Amino acid sequence: MKGIFFCTLTILAFSHCQTAQQDKPERTVVDCYVRLDQAEGRIMAEATLNQGEPTPKPAEAKGGITFQRIKMDLLKQRGLSYRVSYPAAYTRDLLFEWQMNEKGKKQSVQLRMDETKNFRMNNNGIVHLDSVSTLTWEGAPLERGETLVLMWETLDRRSTVPMELYQSGSEPRVEFPAAKMRELAPGKWSLYLVRRRLIKSNIDGVEATGVTEYFSQMDTIEVRAGKRK
Repeated sequence: MKGIFFCTLTILAFSHCQTAQQDKPERTVVDCYVRLDQAEGRIMAEATLNQGEPTPKPAEAKGGITFQRIKMDLLKQRGLSYRVSYPAAYTRDLLFEWQMNEKGKKQSVQLRMDETKNFRMNNNGIVHLDSVSTLTWEGAPLERGETLVLMWETLDRRSTVPMELYQSGSEPRVEFPAAKMRELAPGKWSLYLVRRRLIKSNIDGVEATGVTEYFSQMDTIEVRAGKRK
């Protein structure tokens, strides 16, 4: 009798372990990227899904992945990445969705993108190399996890000078010391801003990394030698 009882317990324990393993969700890692080019009025999104233990491998999502409710194209030649691009205006909230399992459970990753529109250097669009310069824009100030890159380019495109900023305070503005502005040569430059946000989260066991990039309209800035009068 004791032997039968012990065997029954063993079988039940083994059955419980199998059920627990089946119920345990598979490790899932997803990487998302969104780029909005305001000058072109176009948005592009990419996503890659990796599943498995202990090291997740590229996987296809059952039913595919959607971005803003639009189905993305599967690019198998790029390691099972998903991509979509279409004309679009600025949208703050960005949503990726896909089906997790055979039961139809859905998983989503939501990203946020803040804009930097109508930016201005010194209000009049003129930079003086021996004076402090101020950049202002319409939109939220930079937050933790965000970077703002000023892309300076001569009109003949022979010279490019990037300037990278991080948190700038509670206002949508930042001051540049004269020493920084002297990286530019006198003359006319084109300037656009790239606002980049990095987001990491773990939702329902899904390890998600997201990057958004907002490319602003371009403006022409005149750079002059000497101080502002």
